Amino acid sequence: MKKVTLFLVAAVLIAVFGCAGRTSGSSADAAIVEVDESWFGVYSHYSLLHPHSSGVWYSQSADLEITPDSVVFTVDGFHHNFVALCSVEETAPDVLTFSFQSLIDGRILTMEQPHLLILYRKDGKYYFNSPYIAYVDDSLDSSFNTDVEVVRDGQNPQPAFVDNSHSRNDMPTSAESELFYIEKIDSITYFALKEKTEISPKTDLEKIDELEQAKEILKGRVFWRNYDEDTHEIKEDEQGEDIYKILFSNGNTISYENPDAWFVAYFPQEDVLFLEGLHSTDIIFNLTTGDEADVVGNPEHRLYSPSKQRRLNSYYSGQITIIFIQEILDNRYQTTFPVTFNLELEKFMGGYGIEYFADAFWQSDTVLNFATHFYYDGGKVLTEYYKLTLKE
Repeated sequence: MKKVTLFLVAAVLIAVFGCAGRTSGSSADAAIVEVDESWFGVYSHYSLLHPHSSGVWYSQSADLEITPDSVVFTVDGFHHNFVALCSVEETAPDVLTFSFQSLIDGRILTMEQPHLLILYRKDGKYYFNSPYIAYVDDSLDSSFNTDVEVVRDGQNPQPAFVDNSHSRNDMPTSAESELFYIEKIDSITYFALKEKTEISPKTDLEKIDELEQAKEILKGRVFWRNYDEDTHEIKEDEQGEDIYKILFSNGNTISYENPDAWFVAYFPQEDVLFLEGLHSTDIIFNLTTGDEADVVGNPEHRLYSPSKQRRLNSYYSGQITIIFIQEILDNRYQTTFPVTFNLELEKFMGGYGIEYFADAFWQSDTVLNFATHFYYDGGKVLTEYYKLTLKE
């Protein structure tokens, strides 16, 4: 078979993407390797992971693209999120070993591993083995550095593990507790109710997403720094892009030690600072009260009841979306009804936690209708509709 010389042009990609991360050598040191062209293509792995008894689904995906010009390895989900340029070596017949060359995007939490990935083929099938890809067996135990089968060149990867233990047809159609009454409804009823309901518009908040503009507004309240990823040295610098310290209006101060957080937006009407951390985690501060994401939520994703007495709120934890309902008490919104990790709701749902709404609307101040997804039979999606009534 024909072999093609493969040049890893790290310096060019870093210039294009503007990434700041660990690199291995300069453009003059760019690795030159030889890979049989039969390896060229895109290799993909996707898993639905189910490591918690709460019923919350976690997922991960891993993609490896081998072209005549570069090798790029992408991991998204379950502890790791990064895009890396790789060098590659054929370490045995039908076995390729990929090592770190440079970081294009994200963060690699530890670089002590001897390699990023091994790809091998056997009997017409392809397999990944990586310290950055999790494998979950039938008993829900997870492990890394374990062989996982992958698909090549555009096939649809199916979940490696899917829990089919519950038949949705056997689930109860209603349930009641001290706090709520819930009933399952069909899609016709759901959309008929939505058509007849006057939906409260989302609050149009001013959003400042330009970093320099936000710095000027927040001067003296939010302090910035530069963080050297190689030396781990921190220097206070108003021209930096990492948060160093926050001075809240109530007099409290927080020294923010996590360098892996990036400015997203500032909402001046609510005095809310929005950052994004590793795994796309929502890091949110109300600069007046000191409240964080579990109280403030994502200002752009709130859904208000008709009188605004209640609101549906949420934020992304880095693994799942945390959903909760708040009510005005003592002149401020306070969480009165958790949706995600609500054990009574999970029991009604057959052991599945609610961490995603496909759609939702308030029918009144006490009635919330919503649609959510369930995955079954190799990744098929089932949409179910519910009417949730909160007791006064």
